[in-house]
Amino acid sequence: MTTQQKNRLTDSRDQQVRARWQRLIATFATEIEELEKQITAPIADHPALLKTYELLKSIKGFGPITVAILMAEMPDLAEYEDAAAAAADAGVTPAHYDSGDTVHRKPKMSKIGKASIRGALFFPALTAMRFNPIIRTFAERLK
Repeated sequence: MTTQQKNRLTDSRDQQVRARWQRLIATFATEIEELEKQITAPIADHPALLKTYELLKSIKGFGPITVAILMAEMPDLAEYEDAAAAAADAGVTPAHYDSGDTVHRKPKMSKIGKASIRGALFFPALTAMRFNPIIRTFAERLK
């Protein structure tokens, strides 16, 4: 919604209308800041959660909302045996389709897992593919 209002602001020439769009954008920014504070407040009171929060937030592309969703949906990342188990829980592992000796379809993402995690990781993945050369190369190879 903030982007919509910013686009409208750039298209508007009337000063009164522009002032209203600017107030609306400022209101959105304030509300977003308040929501982020409400999300992170319980984490700040618990040292172990705060350590996990800071570690996840240090990943480029992970903001406070993404980190909060991951921490809520995958409360103890240390309990997973390996990265493949965490990926399976999120539903981002490949699903192979083979039927007998002749039918072999291209593998697709299984989507058997937590859709909220996949949704939370979508934009950070786009950011990583854009700005991280290692991830960009990996994504191009997968493509």
